[in-house]
This record gives sequence, C-alpha cells and structure tokens, in this order.
Amino acid sequence: MMAKRRVFLTYHHWGEQHVIDEFIRKFGEHWEFFSDSSRSDATDREDAEELSQACREAIEGTSVTIVMIGRQTGCRNFVDWELWHTLQKQHGLLAISRPDFDDSLGCLPNRLVENGKSGYAKWYPYPSSDYVVRFFIEEACDADKNKIDNSRERMKKSTSCCL
Repeated sequence: MMAKRRVFLTYHHWGEQHVIDEFIRKFGEHWEFFSDSSRSDATDREDAEELSQACREAIEGTSVTIVMIGRQTGCRNFVDWELWHTLQKQHGLLAISRPDFDDSLGCLPNRLVENGKSGYAKWYPYPSSDYVVRFFIEEACDADKNKIDNSRERMKKSTSCCL
C-alpha cells in the first residue's frame, strides 16, 4: 500500500473553515491534509517574519498545496505567504472552488493567477469523488517546475480588495 500523500490546505479561515472541515471529512481517508489555523486570529501588527516562519513550517513535509477559493481568499496575506513558500519548495499547487459557489465571485490570489497563466497551477471545481481529487493532486505534483513564477513580492498585509 502506498503511503498517503501529505497535502497542505490554504484558505480564508473565517470564510471557508466549514468548507475545509467538510473537504477533510469527505476526502481525508486517502490523503493527510494539513492547514495552519493558528494564524486565523493573527493580526497585521504581529511580527511578519515570525508569521512567515510559521507558514514555512506548516508546509514542510507536504508535496502539494490546495487553495480553497472563496470570496476573500486572494485578499489574505497568509494565503499569499503560504503560496510563496509552496513555490519556493517547488511543491505542486492547485485551486479548488468551494462547492455551490459561483466562480465569478471568487477572489483568486495574484500569485495563483500568475502560476495559472504560466501553466504551473490549475483551478478546478469542487471534486465529486476521491478519484477526481487524486487526479488534481497528481497532476499538480507532476507539473513542470520550470513554469513556477514566484517573482511577486509577498503581501505585507491583508486587503479588502474582494467584495
């Protein structure tokens, strides 16, 4: 039996926690899912380097990051930092829309958009089965690392860019 692949989940904690809980319940049998909810109550006044270190440590030992897309996802500095660390480690990257969500309302992180344009990352609808999740994850892990674009400066603080 193959070991479970370790997958990091990043999302807007306030808006998407219930979606992540359901995703883990539904698909967690085949993968080890990790997220770092310790930053959900962090403020922009806290030490940026300390919080960045926490992002780096949360991603350590995983091979792919899934971004759960909601209305405020792209506005969160912690999501951006987690994507930055994911790409620094050359881990797979993909996005999934929350279920029953109109994609036109989604707020994508700029770093994700840039890596979608380069062909490194992809954005998918909410999966219908374990088979579909496996396809998403394996495709992200197999993506051409030469297409990674991590040139954008990390966000300094969260914004209210998305409505």
